[in-house]
Amino acid sequence: MRKLYPVFAGVMLLLTLAYLPLSGQINDGGSLPQSMLLPDFPGDSIPAIDLPEVQLERIQREDEVNDQLNFKAPRFGVLIRADIGFEQGHWTELENGDRVWRVKIKAPGAKATNLYFDD
Repeated sequence: MRKLYPVFAGVMLLLTLAYLPLSGQINDGGSLPQSMLLPDFPGDSIPAIDLPEVQLERIQREDEVNDQLNFKAPRFGVLIRADIGFEQGHWTELENGDRVWRVKIKAPGAKATNLYFDD
């Protein structure tokens, strides 16, 4: 009987997991948020915040040295601090009373951007 216990426990675990509700993000093919489809939503009037240019060649040279020395794990990205507050963007009040805040961020030389919010 002891030899069957691990098999029995594994089967029970699989059955339990099979009945848990699953959910995930719905992929709609990359459509814009509904708030951006409103006819009076300003696009070009939003102020842009320019970040310093990413020195990609310098970063790649640093990564090559670190790779040769097996010094670090591969770099995912470079953190560029930007103190952006609600006063720097554009607020729009919708007909239902909701408010939408938008800001443009320009990062010359960047291959991609990720935003981290601290508050």
